[in-house]
Formats: sequence, C-alpha cells, structure tokens
Amino acid sequence: MTSATALDEFRARTSDFEDELELVSLAARLRPRLGGVLNYDAKGEDLSLALQFVAHKNDRPEGILAALMVRLLAAFERFVRRRIAECVRTHQARAKTYDELPDHLRQRNMVLSGRALSMLDTAPDHLLIDSDQLLGALASCRPGAATFELSARAFEIAVTGASPEAVQRALESVGVKDWLDKVGADAHVAVTVETKPTQVRETAKRVKEELERLSRWRNNVAHAGDVEVLVDEGLLRKKIVFLSALAVAIDAACS
Repeated sequence: MTSATALDEFRARTSDFEDELELVSLAARLRPRLGGVLNYDAKGEDLSLALQFVAHKNDRPEGILAALMVRLLAAFERFVRRRIAECVRTHQARAKTYDELPDHLRQRNMVLSGRALSMLDTAPDHLLIDSDQLLGALASCRPGAATFELSARAFEIAVTGASPEAVQRALESVGVKDWLDKVGADAHVAVTVETKPTQVRETAKRVKEELERLSRWRNNVAHAGDVEVLVDEGLLRKKIVFLSALAVAIDAACS
C-alpha cells in the first residue's frame, strides 16, 4: 500500500479543519436560537446540558478560530517539511552513486546533518532527532559510494516556519529556485489572492505578503497570546483555500 504523500496529508488535515470550523460555526449560531425550541418539560441531564449551553454568555468564536488558524499554519509548515523530505528521497533514488547527486544537495546534506546533530541537547520537543540514524547516513555518503543514504530528516529539521523566507530556504536546499515565480504562475493561486493568471509578478508579491501576514498572526497568537486580527469564519475559510492552493503549487514546483 502506497503511503500518503505530503500533499495528501495536508489535504486530509485541511478537510478536518473545515469540519471543525463547521462545528464551531453551527454551535455559535445555534446557542442563541436553542432556547426557543427546547422542551422545558423534559427532565434529566440532557435538558440541564442544553440549558447550560443556552445560558453561556460568550457566543464569540474568534478565540477558537484563532487557535484553528495556528493549527492551519502548523499543518502547512509540516507539509513543507514533508515535501522537502520527499524531494531528498527522490534525488537519492535517481542517483546510482553518491557522485551523481547534485553538488548543492551533497553539500546541504552534510551541513544540515551536522547542524541537526549539534541540536541534540537543545532541540524542542516536537523535533525528534535520531543521532544514530544521522551519523549512519552521513557515514554512508562517501565519494564513489554506490550504496548511500541522504538524511531527509536533517532537511526536515531545517524547516523553521511558514514564512516566505523559511519556505524559500527549504526549497532551495533541494534545488528548487524561484519558487515565488512558479507559484505566481499558478492560476488557482492567482484566484485566491485576487489577481489574474497573467499577473505572475503581482501574484507572487501577494503570496509573499500573505504568508508574511499569516506567519505574524500565528506568532502573535502562539507566543504572545495576542490576536492581531479577529479571526471569523469567512477569514479562516479564505486562508484554508489560499494555503490549499499554495500547497498544490509548491508540490508541482518540486516535481
């Protein structure tokens, strides 16, 4: 059975987010209306629970939606990380010997493996580092070697966010250049940033600005507890559509 690709996984996660968003939206709309349809003669825990729900004074879902926004950006970052790892494995599969790999990939593999090993005692909890795997893979990468293993995990660990700069560094590490020009030429991405398919440069500019804005929002919520913008249902749906289209375009740029 073929394992899910990075894009498959991201699509599944955004589908889950849409389901959760729908639940939050329904609950927010239902609460002020529920009192008019309740059977107050009923008894037991069900009525008690419904009355507590109706009596709840805070019917603003923006805080919950902001948390969903943070998770959406984290899922996009995970997509980039996993797509980079796929690129590394593809390069490895195509090369019959270590020497056939592109020079930049051999160099980045060495640098990023060393960088990952240097983080052993400082890595955050969400970055699991297997030193034995990294050392074994690095030792196999010798000139002339017909059997070798690039450390896709080291490339993943090097992805440090979802900002335009972070995405660019990640893609350039596997040889994908001018990524903004590539996604700027994607007609579906153009629709999400309200440009025309022929406006490649303007689309690329807006994609960069949008990712910068989303990364700032995410950091403000996740690290400072501040909500720079009230995240409503319409805004979050737009960001899901934008990042979904962008993920498809990035996936194509890596192919």
